[in-house]
Amino acid sequence: MDFSKPGEYQRFLESGIWKDRCEKYVEFMIERLYEIEADRGLFVAAS
Repeated sequence: MDFSKPGEYQRFLESGIWKDRCEKYVEFMIERLYEIEADRGLFVAAS
């Protein structure tokens, strides 16, 4: 995509691609943080 072209950025926003990719990235990072925490035992579970 070339955002310098008129209307291209608006089409990108309307397509929803950005939202899908952003949500998938956030999910990936949350899973990764849980893996790191489990490997290192950084947090103690609340009782």
